[in-house]
Amino acid sequence: MGVSSKKNRKSSEINITPLVDVMLVLLVIFMVVSPAVSSDIKVKVPKINSKHSAVSEDNKSIVIVLKKNKEIYINGEKVQDFEKMKEADLLSEIQFKADESLSYQEVFSVLEELKNLGFQNINLVGEE
Repeated sequence: MGVSSKKNRKSSEINITPLVDVMLVLLVIFMVVSPAVSSDIKVKVPKINSKHSAVSEDNKSIVIVLKKNKEIYINGEKVQDFEKMKEADLLSEIQFKADESLSYQEVFSVLEELKNLGFQNINLVGEE
C-alpha cells in the first residue's frame, strides 16, 4: 500500500512555465503598444522656475536672441545672418533665447542652422 499511495498523491509544487509564458507575452504586448500611445501626448512647455541661471558667466559663452520680429542678436549686436558665427569657436557654449510668440518652426530653423555650422553645445534659456 505504500507504493500505490505515492503514485496517487498530487504534486503541490507550482508549475512556473505557464506563468513565464504569459509574462513574456504581456511584455511583448506592452513593448509594442507603449511607443504608439506616448507619441500622441500633447505637451505645453512651461516657463522655468529655477534659482540657478542657465546663462554661463564665462567669456566663451555666446548669447543669441531671436526676437518676435525675427531679428537676430549675437552678444547684443544685431545681425542679419550667422556669418559672424563662422569665426566663433565651435566648442563655445551657446545660450539661445527666443521670444515666446515665435512658432516652433521658426525657433527650430535657427537651432538647425547653428547645428549645421558645427555647434554642439546649445542651451535653451527660459524665462525665470
